[in-house]
Amino acid sequence: MTKDNFRAFVDDLPDLICRYRPDGLLLYVNDAYATFHGRSQSDLVGTSFLDLVPPEYQHEVDDSMQRVQRLNPDDPVIVNEHRALDSVGHIRWQQWTDKGVFDEEGSLTEVMAVGRDVTERRAAEEQATYLASHDPLTGLLNRRSALSRLERLLGTARRRGEQLALLYLDINDFKTINDKFGHAGGDRVLEEAAERMSAAFRSTDLVARIGGDEFVVVCPSVSSDDQLTPIVQRLTTTLAEPMLGLGDMSLSVSVGWILSDGSEPADDLLAQADREMYRAKTERSERKLGDQKSSAVAGSTS
Repeated sequence: MTKDNFRAFVDDLPDLICRYRPDGLLLYVNDAYATFHGRSQSDLVGTSFLDLVPPEYQHEVDDSMQRVQRLNPDDPVIVNEHRALDSVGHIRWQQWTDKGVFDEEGSLTEVMAVGRDVTERRAAEEQATYLASHDPLTGLLNRRSALSRLERLLGTARRRGEQLALLYLDINDFKTINDKFGHAGGDRVLEEAAERMSAAFRSTDLVARIGGDEFVVVCPSVSSDDQLTPIVQRLTTTLAEPMLGLGDMSLSVSVGWILSDGSEPADDLLAQADREMYRAKTERSERKLGDQKSSAVAGSTS
């Protein structure tokens, strides 16, 4: 195959192919590379491909270039992935295989690179990662991810000598809600409750659904019940607002909370907060029962 025939063959390949100097100056690009960037081959040769990278993705390419600089005859190939903008402004993930070319002294003189689009694969991986760590109904973190994040937050509190608050929440009378509105209605209530909880807390707080109608919230840098009380009040107020489309119903929650300096394991702390929540729920049930008895007595004497 002649040199011209080989270049024609490379130009017909769908993969992006280029040669560049260690400083990023392009020595050759094939037609697919030029088409991706919406430029001609002659326009690109002699320019730096680093200038084609949007600022928000520059750090990804910088990491790749640091690896390129470490190429040597004993380890001449690297594979890396980074994002790029195509000719119409769409974000695409590319996987590049870079092979170094060296002189007789083993110094890197240029790099031959082949890139291919892996956007769909990356999207599938990101979706799988998201589903593994998030509750599919509400989009909140799931139990496993919440515990992992809580462990990290406890470590931070311990190092800084701070405290954090862990709240364990349970929607009151959720079975009655399911019986009245069906599972679809119950799911809508959970989704709405999750949205309202997320809005009620700070951006630095962690909100997660750990199963059923139970949620946890972690509030870093909270050192007293006095600091926590307005947060809980804001939560109960926002949940009490009517839920349109569901008979304008409002929600109430039983809340148990624990303050921690980070000395307890996440599992133990969660169990303590769970017990506090059930204590609050039991007290609520006893109050309701007491109110019913009082109403019966009042009714009989009126």
